[in-house]
This record gives sequence, structure tokens and C-alpha cells, in this order.
Amino acid sequence: MKNITYLFGAGASAEKLPLVKDLPNKLADFKSFLENSFLENDDEPVKVDDHYDLNLTYSIVRKRLINDIEWLATASEKHSSIDTFAKKLFIRGEKDLLRNLKTLLTIYFSFEQLRVSPDPRYDAFFASIISSSITNLPSNINILSWNYDSQFELSFSEYLKNDNVFKNEQWLRTRNKYKNSKHDDGFGLYKLNGTARFFKNLINNDDYSILRSVSDEINYDYLKRAIFAYQSSVENKFFPSLSFSWERDIAEKSIIDKAARAVQNSNVLVVIGYSFPFFNRDIDKTIIQCMGSLEKVYIQDPYATKLEERFNSFKAGYQEKIDIIPIEKDLDQFFLPPEL
Repeated sequence: MKNITYLFGAGASAEKLPLVKDLPNKLADFKSFLENSFLENDDEPVKVDDHYDLNLTYSIVRKRLINDIEWLATASEKHSSIDTFAKKLFIRGEKDLLRNLKTLLTIYFSFEQLRVSPDPRYDAFFASIISSSITNLPSNINILSWNYDSQFELSFSEYLKNDNVFKNEQWLRTRNKYKNSKHDDGFGLYKLNGTARFFKNLINNDDYSILRSVSDEINYDYLKRAIFAYQSSVENKFFPSLSFSWERDIAEKSIIDKAARAVQNSNVLVVIGYSFPFFNRDIDKTIIQCMGSLEKVYIQDPYATKLEERFNSFKAGYQEKIDIIPIEKDLDQFFLPPEL
């Protein structure tokens, strides 16, 4: 039995979630929603941790959130990607702005994933790799994802018969910088940039998610949760779980180290919708060069042939030849290698 690693990039969610070029317009849509949605008790104070300020009503906090979303939309227009802007803030040591960026992205992604149904390719993927029971997720498969969306967790609801995103995450053995799975081997989902949600407590890993289940709707309750989460983050009561992989501030919890250990025996790598961007180069190199038994690489992307050269730059040190196979057709399903 071959050990298979999947590496997912933004293209894997592109049918439902915006790519870099579309993000400014999508953020503008979210801003419009915040401006035009009805909220009962708009003058009620936002109560955070049993504390509230009479001068911080839902109306006032919503206006601040709207202004911040406009700031993020403007910044995303000026940079090649939101990740580029985030790394710039990190390099400049502007921790408060970087935290605000992650808070806003977390809130926005909750909105976008409620506005559209999960990408059906994830559903088909699970149907293909699960043999007879969800208790037997294939032990020879590991998934690494650069995406901070919840497409895996939302799609898995159909199999677990449980809408709860947290429950699905546990079943999928999800790991990120701040969260471990009880299982150290076998199937695992490694979120290299974390997940767009919040922690209430970094020590106990208490979660708070605006997006709670696949059956949630964009309504009054959602709007109130979004505003509450925003203010809780501003007051340092909530912490964004989204954490870019190059933020190596907590070495002992490095998701990169966890992922590299998990995939070291991989024989086959399947790359889905990932372009190996330069600013991820060191991390991609670290992970891929840990795969000492790698024999074959499938790259599924409309421009897969062009991506071969980028991947070849990571192959230094390999004595054996690695076959690289571009998959540029049949993109309506995630590629399933014959080695499965």
C-alpha cells in the first residue's frame, strides 16, 4: 500500500470562494451587507466576558467593523495577495494590524461560506476515499492544506450526519499551530495557515466560531455573532485561529514540523490547485524534502505543466527519479491517483 499525501491550495476552493483577484470586490459585498442588514436592539451594548461599555453599542461596533473591512479591501487591491500584505505587516512588526487583518478575514470567510454551499468536489473526494465507514478513514492518506476555509469540515457533515463544524474537525483529526489531534498517526488534516475562527482561550483551546454548522444562515443571529466576535477580538478576549505558517513564533507548536513528520514516508504526492508561490518556498521545500520515499507527483491545475519547473526546484538531494505528471483536464473532481 502506497502512502499518499494531498497538498491543497486556493484553487481547490476556487469554485465557491474568491481567488486573490476577486477578494476586493467580495469584501465590498460584505461591507454592503453589514451596512444594509437589519439588526434588532442596535443600541444594545456589546457584552464581552460579562463586561460591557454603554458607549459600545452594536450600532457603533458595526460601524467600526465596516470601516475596518473597507481598510482591508483597499489594502488587498494594492497588493498581489492578502498573504503578501499580511507578511509585510509581520516583517514590519505591526502586530496589531496583522491581528486585525486575521480577525477581519475570519469574519469575512464565515460570511462567504454561509452565502454559498460547500464545493461539491470535497463531497466527491470523501465518497471516494472512505471505504465503508467514517470510523475507517484511510490510514495511508494525509492532507496538507494552505487554505483557512472550512470546506473539508462542512462537506464532511454529510457523512458524519452532524452539522457541527467542531465535531467534524475532530473526526478529521485536524491539526494546526494551536490544535492537536489525539491521534499521532494515520489519516490527518493539517491546516498550514490555521482555520478562520477564534479561540477564547489559547491554553485550553476553547473555540468560538461564527460559522458553526452547514445549516447556519446569514440572518440576525449571524450578524450579532459577527459583531460580538469582532469586538471580543478587539478587546483581546478572542484570538484568531488563522495563523500564517511563516509566523514561527511558537516553535514547539509549529504546524510545519507536525506536517513534515506526518508525510516523511509518502510515496505519492497529489497537488490540487496550488501554484507553489515564492513566499511559501522555504516551507514547501522543508515539507517536500522530508518525503524521502517520494516516487511520483501528480499536479492537478489548469497550468500544471508550467508548475513542474517550480516543483523541480524542491527536488535537490533526491537520488531516485521522481515522475511528475500534470493533470490539466477533468478538473471538476479532485484527482484520485491509481495508487489509492
